[in-house]
Amino acid sequence: MHGPDGDYASGKARAEIALPEGLEHIGTGTFFACEALEEITLPESLQSVDEHTFRACTSLSRVVVLGDLPALTSRAFFMDGEPRPRIVDREGNLVELPAPKEPPAEKPAAETAVPFVIMDGVLVKYNGPGGDVVVPEGVREIAMAAFKNHGDIVSVTLPEGLKALGVAAFIGCTALNEIVLPGSPEIIDGFAFANCTALREIVVPEGCTTIQHCAFSGCTALEKVVLAGGLEPVGPDVFRDCTERLTLFAPAGSYAIQFAVKNLIPFQAL
Repeated sequence: MHGPDGDYASGKARAEIALPEGLEHIGTGTFFACEALEEITLPESLQSVDEHTFRACTSLSRVVVLGDLPALTSRAFFMDGEPRPRIVDREGNLVELPAPKEPPAEKPAAETAVPFVIMDGVLVKYNGPGGDVVVPEGVREIAMAAFKNHGDIVSVTLPEGLKALGVAAFIGCTALNEIVLPGSPEIIDGFAFANCTALREIVVPEGCTTIQHCAFSGCTALEKVVLAGGLEPVGPDVFRDCTERLTLFAPAGSYAIQFAVKNLIPFQAL
């Protein structure tokens, strides 16, 4: 069983929530910007909580943890730094969160010279010089934050057979102005292209069935998004803080058109 990724995002949560026993995972951004949320109880069954799960929950003051703490670290609340809320056990005793795992030490120059770190078909890290990047054939997934903050990347071409773009895969690639997606991706995860401030246009192929929360948030130059398959669902705040010139192109009568109407985004039917 997985957490309801994005179900409570953008202020939909109540002031107090007790998540049900049996829940094992809470995804990135599930409670993003739930400004009304003051207290939440996490069940004993919970095994993992992704980064940024409670980010921007400005009123959250108390988290009751009924199970083991390794499921939760400070990065569930903010990108960096310590969390604001008090973390307590079932008796109300104050407890400390385990520190998030530190990134691996910098590798010697000879190792970092390898542009792509790929393990079992997953592109884990990009170490290249930027410019026009062509991801090798055989890559099935772009891992979380694989291209994070590479401000020197201008364009990226992804290979056929790619199935998923992970959380924050290209976040902060501020010079990225072209991304070529193959027809194979099924999911664009949360924050995948967040803050790619030079990106003006993207075509999401028909095979892609899911775009998660805040995937294109902060793309301030984004003007044209083609959703060839219509998509259902589209996560909350996908286009948060994008330009007012943004227009969505999607099949007539599709969920994507309904999404555009609901969120006051200009659209054109394909």
